Amino acid sequence: MGEGPPGRGSASKSDEHVQEDRESGSAVSPDPGQSGNAVSGDATPHGAQSVLAHESVATANGVKSHRPIAAVRRAAARWGAHRRWARYRRFRREAAEDPGLWRERDEEENATGRLPDSEQVQLPAIWVAELYTPSTVGGLLKGIKRLDWEHGRTRDHSLAKWMTDIREGRQAGSTNLGLVSSPDHPHPMRERTARLPVGVVAACPSLLSLTPSLTGLVVGFLLDEESANLLDRPFRATFSTRVEPTFTFTDVIRYVVMDRPMVLGNRIYSPDIIRRGSLQSCVSELEQRCVRWVSQNLPGAFAERGESAFPTAVLFITEEAKPLTPEAARVRAFHGTGIDLDFDAWESQEWPGARVILPHVRNDGDSRLVFACRRCDAVPDKPYYPDRETNWTIGQFADDQVRGLLSRWSLSCLLNGYHERLATLRDRAARSRTPRPVHSLKELRSLARTAFYDSTSCAQEIEKLTESDRAYRHDVLEMESVRALAGEARGMLPMLQEWQKRRAQQVLSEVGLVRSTLSLVNELAERISNTRIQRFLALLTTFSVAAALWAVFLALKG
Repeated sequence: MGEGPPGRGSASKSDEHVQEDRESGSAVSPDPGQSGNAVSGDATPHGAQSVLAHESVATANGVKSHRPIAAVRRAAARWGAHRRWARYRRFRREAAEDPGLWRERDEEENATGRLPDSEQVQLPAIWVAELYTPSTVGGLLKGIKRLDWEHGRTRDHSLAKWMTDIREGRQAGSTNLGLVSSPDHPHPMRERTARLPVGVVAACPSLLSLTPSLTGLVVGFLLDEESANLLDRPFRATFSTRVEPTFTFTDVIRYVVMDRPMVLGNRIYSPDIIRRGSLQSCVSELEQRCVRWVSQNLPGAFAERGESAFPTAVLFITEEAKPLTPEAARVRAFHGTGIDLDFDAWESQEWPGARVILPHVRNDGDSRLVFACRRCDAVPDKPYYPDRETNWTIGQFADDQVRGLLSRWSLSCLLNGYHERLATLRDRAARSRTPRPVHSLKELRSLARTAFYDSTSCAQEIEKLTESDRAYRHDVLEMESVRALAGEARGMLPMLQEWQKRRAQQVLSEVGLVRSTLSLVNELAERISNTRIQRFLALLTTFSVAAALWAVFLALKG
């Protein structure tokens, strides 16, 4: 019987050799009993069924086609995940084509952004403030006892007795705890000793009676030469532009698989931006060492909110350029420390060589006061200031000037903390949907003992303090704005007084509102719970009576 001509659905004898799968590597031979028939899925033996979509099929003219593979590729191209992955890969390829494109101006930017060789910036001192309210004053007393600071080396007065007199209203003012040095390297003029943070050679703590129920602590930390010069390296370093994607690997997975929105882009960090971030990191690192020491040894109201809540102050010393002036604004390297911002600086006739800026000017979200001056202007040229251009002398002189202003600034930070906490309580009370009377009453009792009492008493006393110019401005630098309008006196202390008075009134109003709201909610929840209990008892009584009547009925029937 003759064989038919090879057609579309049949295979010729010349094609009866073993067909190899290019994708899977498997081999399939035609069935001997099916000579002349097409190699299809129906005629393929069980062991050769792996040759499906990715298999090359022999045609009549001997040309192999990949129609199933092309179909799969077309289907994948229409699949959304495949399109998103292709878009992501295309973006990565384009971003990697010319990595040096962004670094063309690095040399020029480094040359203009580095600190001049004739200039130097040091950080000789850092101050940290803490406040003690009625519920947190125990942390101060325990810390004094733990550090063995009750009595000084040359002074015999008791700090515990002074604290009692202050808080009971029998005494006012402040007390200097003297110089504190490390026990490993005791200073000849030390009054007390303690294990200080790394890089600190001495500390100058002071206690201040701000109001009868509010005691302040300001600790000035004097840094050693190595820590004071820590900024010199980023000031003079050479940086290269850094390119980082705006997305993470998790964002890519969510975008490709789940079609979540994602922006395909890069962040470009120029040398100036990297230098600024490095300088800010150095300052924050030194500052956090001091803050952590106060938080661990003498915790108060700010320690309860975390280390980022502490009000602080730093002092920058320059050699040539006068900071916080138009002259300093022309030095690009100063931008990382904020001492180039001359448009909202403050100065004082009591300390004419220094200027200060408030945190809101820098807009970096912290509570740091920045003082800055030239080395030759830091300390008055008086015979009783020997070695007046050394960091040791400058730090101790600045401690007397910074202490009072930082204590007043800390009042603003305290009121801001109360305002934020009350807002959180208010929103949480509004979001609550499940009545829990016992838990709510316990929480309300805890808040009444701490947050409500502290915020009420402190806000009332701060409001009263702001109304007395004499008490508020006692032993505090009088600062005036360098950009005040002609004929207009714009002082920092009047501004702080006015702002703190308004904030104190706002806190008092919010305390009353939150307290009344929580009391009303708890009262209603308690009534609802009592009603439910009464209903349950009535139902239980009805069931008991019914059971008793049924038992009597059964007894009479029997």
